[in-house]
Amino acid sequence: RAYWRRARQAGYKVGAFTIIPAATDQNNLMVRRFALYDLIRSAPAEYDVLFDVALLPELQDPTNTSYFKPDGVHLTALASQAIANLINYTVILPGVGESKRE
Repeated sequence: RAYWRRARQAGYKVGAFTIIPAATDQNNLMVRRFALYDLIRSAPAEYDVLFDVALLPELQDPTNTSYFKPDGVHLTALASQAIANLINYTVILPGVGESKRE
């Protein structure tokens, strides 16, 4: 939250991202990840747009080698494209008008 606040004070638009699971996650880390989701999602006044990548179905299974590299942590180009699509779907571009969302 402090980072978001400093960025906004510096004149930046702030995009918040949720995080995705990793093959290295253990139960305690999973609990912390869900707590972080709650924190991020409950603070919309502190950022300008939320990119909720944690809701992308294709990024839920870190053993899926179409979207995750074999280490189960790093993303493939296909996963990066899924995130880029989410960003493109979410952001309102200056001069283009409304977001693609209805």
